[in-house]
Amino acid sequence: MELEWAGIPAVAIVHEAFEAAAKATASVNGMAGYEFVVVSYPLPPPGEWTDQQIDDVAKQVAPAVARLLTRREADVPGTRIACKDVDIGEQEGTAT
Repeated sequence: MELEWAGIPAVAIVHEAFEAAAKATASVNGMAGYEFVVVSYPLPPPGEWTDQQIDDVAKQVAPAVARLLTRREADVPGTRIACKDVDIGEQEGTAT
C-alpha cells in the first residue's frame, strides 16, 4: 500500500488465510476496497511454501497481477486465484 501512496502501481498477493487481515489493513489505512490477488487453498500459508510452489503460484497469478497493474481503477474487480493444480507435496515436518 505504501507504494500505491507514492504513486507506484503495486499488487498485494494474499493467502486466503490472511484475506480478512488484508482487508482490515487496507481499510484502516484509508484504502477500503483495495484490490489484491487472493491465493486459495490447498496451499499452506506462504511461509511454508517450497521453491517449486512459489514458482507454480507465480505462474498462476501473473495474469491477474498484470491485469491489476495495468487497469484503470474501475475496470477490475477483486481477484481470487484457486491454486488447485499446484502440488503441495510433502512439507518438511508435515505430511499431506
